[in-house]
Amino acid sequence: MMGGSSDEKMLLGTGRGWASAQPSPIMSELAARKRATALVLLDEIDKTGERGYGANRSLESILLGLLEPETARQWRDVFLRAPCDLSQLSWVATSNSLQALSKPLQSRLDLQFVSEPEPEYFAQLVPFIVRDIEDDMLIPRGAFLVLGAHEVRAWRDVTSVRALQRRVRQWLHEALGSAHAMRH
Repeated sequence: MMGGSSDEKMLLGTGRGWASAQPSPIMSELAARKRATALVLLDEIDKTGERGYGANRSLESILLGLLEPETARQWRDVFLRAPCDLSQLSWVATSNSLQALSKPLQSRLDLQFVSEPEPEYFAQLVPFIVRDIEDDMLIPRGAFLVLGAHEVRAWRDVTSVRALQRRVRQWLHEALGSAHAMRH
C-alpha cells in the first residue's frame, strides 16, 4: 500500500470541495464492515520518504497521529468533517530498512526483525508463489503444477525470494509456451 506512494488521500480521504471527494479508505472500510476495529497493513513504509504535501504534511506525519492512541481517538476525516475514533485499529508496517524511518515513527512501532529465508527453504515457498501467480492471472488455484523440491534445489543461482519468484514465473511461462506449442 505505501511503497512509492505520495498520496495522502490513502490515509486522509479527500475534502468535499473536490469532484472526487470521498472518505479515507480506512473509514470507508470501517463503515462497510460496521466495526470500529481493523488491521491496517502499511506495506513498504520505508519507501514513502519525506515528501511535502499540502500544508507541509507527509505521510509519515499523518501516520504519527494515527499511531498515537490519544490523537487517533479524535481523528478528523476531511470528507466526513467529523472526529472519528480510530484508536481500535491495529497497525502492521513492513519495511526493508529502518534507516528511512524517523525515530518518532520507530518509537510508535513494536519492531520485529524477520530475516530472509535461506535457499534451503525455497522449495517450501514455491506453492505459495504459484498460488499468487494464479491469483494474479485470475485463474483457479491448483491450475499449475507445483515444482518439486529437487527442481528448485537445482536452481543454484537463485539466492533470494525475489529471484525465486522471477524464476518460478519464468518456469511457468516456459511451461505454458511448451504446452501451447504442443497443442498446435
